[in-house]
Amino acid sequence: MPPTDATPAAVLFDMDGTLVNTEPLWAVAETQLLAEHGLSWSTEQAEALTGWALEQAAEHLRGYGLPMGVEEIIGHLESMVMVHLREQLPWVSATRDLLVQCQQRGIPAALVTMSRREMAQIVIDAAPAPFAFSVTGDEVVHPKPDPWPYLHAAEVLGVPASRCVVIEDSATGAQSGRDAGCTVYTTGPNAGRILELPALPPDPSLDELLPLTSR
Repeated sequence: MPPTDATPAAVLFDMDGTLVNTEPLWAVAETQLLAEHGLSWSTEQAEALTGWALEQAAEHLRGYGLPMGVEEIIGHLESMVMVHLREQLPWVSATRDLLVQCQQRGIPAALVTMSRREMAQIVIDAAPAPFAFSVTGDEVVHPKPDPWPYLHAAEVLGVPASRCVVIEDSATGAQSGRDAGCTVYTTGPNAGRILELPALPPDPSLDELLPLTSR
């Protein structure tokens, strides 16, 4: 069944913390890397980087005192996280099931992530349903919180951003989707408290996720 005016024209998924619960893996990788250089790192500091482009996060870690180049930092962090992802993907069940619903209903889904292509491809290849399009942090012109990633996804899919639903777990990503004109639902531990945007229902249905133009 193709999308109608009462359903999203497309669903645009963030990846880390939204489709797969990788945020704890990033936090552990950051903590381990900093500890190797005698630096401490708290859970709160790790959470503050949620949704950031890797280049921005690496620059922040350099400013914190990590004596490495940006690409070197990114390479170390990605390697540590990808080891875990190749062993077992920590899917978030609600968003994984929503992706399957998109396939069943003929509604295109896109992956819009600030992780780089090599890591995102692990998730794409193992996903329970295909993505019609994906864009990664090393491919964007402007990273989140700029609206460009979500505007670009909508443009490639050939649908108005105002008819798209975005699923995000961070303020950075939610701002990107909101400023693109999409309807944003938030998930994760701060769902419903991110930029005062609605929380994704625990057992979401596409019929519940109405784009703004349908309300």
